Amino acid sequence: MSNKERLLTPLHLLLALGVGGGVLHTLYPDSETVLKTADAQHLKTALSNPLQTAYARTLVAPNVEPVPLLQLATSLSAQHAWEASENLLTKLPGGLNPQLTQQTEKLHLLNRLDAYYADNSTRNKQAVQTQLKVLATYPQWNTITRTHLAKYSLDFGLPAQAIQHYAQLAQQDPSQTQQWLILTATTADNAGLWDTAADYWQRVHDLSPTKLNVYTYHWLESAIKAGRNTEATNYLYTLVDHLPETSSDLQRLAHLSLKLGKPALASTIYQQLANVDPESAQTWHEKAAHWSQTVGAYHLAANALTKAHNLSNDEAERLSLQYRSIDLWVAAKQPHKAALALKPLLDNKRATHLTLPHCLQVAYLAEKQQQHALASTLWTWVLAHSDDRKLWQHVALWQESRKQYTQALATWQQIETRFGVSQQTTLMRIQVLWRAEKHQQALRLARQGGKGLYKTANRYQRSILTELNKRRNNA
Repeated sequence: MSNKERLLTPLHLLLALGVGGGVLHTLYPDSETVLKTADAQHLKTALSNPLQTAYARTLVAPNVEPVPLLQLATSLSAQHAWEASENLLTKLPGGLNPQLTQQTEKLHLLNRLDAYYADNSTRNKQAVQTQLKVLATYPQWNTITRTHLAKYSLDFGLPAQAIQHYAQLAQQDPSQTQQWLILTATTADNAGLWDTAADYWQRVHDLSPTKLNVYTYHWLESAIKAGRNTEATNYLYTLVDHLPETSSDLQRLAHLSLKLGKPALASTIYQQLANVDPESAQTWHEKAAHWSQTVGAYHLAANALTKAHNLSNDEAERLSLQYRSIDLWVAAKQPHKAALALKPLLDNKRATHLTLPHCLQVAYLAEKQQQHALASTLWTWVLAHSDDRKLWQHVALWQESRKQYTQALATWQQIETRFGVSQQTTLMRIQVLWRAEKHQQALRLARQGGKGLYKTANRYQRSILTELNKRRNNA
């Protein structure tokens, strides 16, 4: 049975199957007299197709009552005589009551569908679309008719009208409300009407017994596409304290959080994923670390990465994760935790070249935060594994600034041993000795350096040399 045939009421079918004579009699009570006067051939034709006879006479009749005329037009439409049916409809008078008007508009649709399927021209398609829009304005359709109107609307590219019908069906058919709302939301989604889709998906979600279900995700996805980010975000935050226990749900929530530009929320969800999905826990911890890092939550990122490190069984991977966690603790400005992560690596001679730059970061941070004991320990290790002259000089200057004159002097001496003696290193040793109040040693070193030291010395060092020279002259 075609879609059009499904739209036909029992009355339409009854008329189509044999009451044409009755219609003829209603339209023309004296039709028997008319037929008796016809010749035999005309009488045979008229009796074989009484609808044609009724149609021909109705066309020339001056006044015909609307109800029998509409019945005849309906019977012709049921026989797919759509052109004849349309011709009759033009004879309907104005001012019909709402019920007859609605029946007429429905019949127009049936006829225009026949016209389209006979010749699917653009003009006929547009005629069907126009009629479907008209029919969508009528509130009173039974469930079957409205269902087919919705389908026709979709078939002819009118999603807005289909949505309207499905929404009405949700009200008309309470036993299937949720299913009709799902169709409404799906139709809106497929048409890219995200705002409408979000509204109806939310209604489906609200009808569901659980706070989180498949319709929740449809609602949030559509809301995001519609730009209703605040709405979606607020709902996600209501779930944080009661996150689901299934991996698939948590993954979808994390994905939605990232779509909403909420990486911190996604990180929280990935941490929960690590708890409910132990087989992939390392991956989820790493994802949590990544997204925490993007929002500057370095301590959370470092903690998550430490957990990932502890779960890894691959040596190279563990080493990489450990280095990354050190960098994150440095970014979090927590040198002691960074040093704790660093400590196992300091004895790994095979990885010294990899460990050195990370140790440098921690040492600089400890120095900046005046964690002097930690900085001193780290600088000792750094100097034992570095041939960078500038780095050695930095440590010597730092030691001097800390009034660790003995250590600073020793460092400058090692610099001379490693990299050679220069006027600069001599001046720095003189400066350290002077500040340590070892004036005699400073004077001896100045004599050894000669007058050329004045040309290389900075202002402070020149003042020291001048003072040493005075003391020598006064001696």
